[in-house]
Amino acid sequence: AGIEIENSTFADVYDNVATNNTGGILVFDLPNLPVQGGRNTRVFNNDIVSNNVDNFAPEGNIVGTVPAGTGMMVLANDSIEIFGNRFADNQTTNVMVVSYLINGLPIDDPNYDPFPEAIYIHSNSFEGGGENPDSEPLIALQAATGQPIPDVVWGGAIMPDAKGEPSKTFAEILCLGEGGMSFVNLDAMNGFAAPSFDPAPHLCEQPRLRKIVLPGDAGSAE
Repeated sequence: AGIEIENSTFADVYDNVATNNTGGILVFDLPNLPVQGGRNTRVFNNDIVSNNVDNFAPEGNIVGTVPAGTGMMVLANDSIEIFGNRFADNQTTNVMVVSYLINGLPIDDPNYDPFPEAIYIHSNSFEGGGENPDSEPLIALQAATGQPIPDVVWGGAIMPDAKGEPSKTFAEILCLGEGGMSFVNLDAMNGFAAPSFDPAPHLCEQPRLRKIVLPGDAGSAE
């Protein structure tokens, strides 16, 4: 990864160039670590371009599951705002938002929440990408559609409530502002049976996250 925010809260990631990595920027929350509940990260004003290097992480490392060609991946984090970035030529997809469950790895941490929520993606630019995915479900999707993988890929997993029904709406999980980007819901929890390219359930606005200000610091630019 070019930049990784792991099991962290209240982070600003800005004014960087992430290029020539497997994944440009990763925002992860992982089980079995002393600090959990990753949330409230803003990723803005970055160039996230051509992150297409083969994944060389050791087998068993969670970063080893990141497909080559991933511009940005949000894994199991909450309240993430992604804006003002330039995404270009990341050949799996420019932005991926997924649950930890998509890896098929067992979870033996009873306190861990594997579902991302309140992800707000807006006001970014997208150029190219998605033409050579390094992920079996996305390779199959590209073969079926004959089109590049969309700019934003969501796994489609939602935490169930006590009755087994979705506990959140699509927009509460992933908000795409006014749109302006291509999108797919992979329907991963149903075996990728019925992917949807309809962004309408995700067109919304969310409250903006506050900038991070450290003691004695003027804080980030936005």
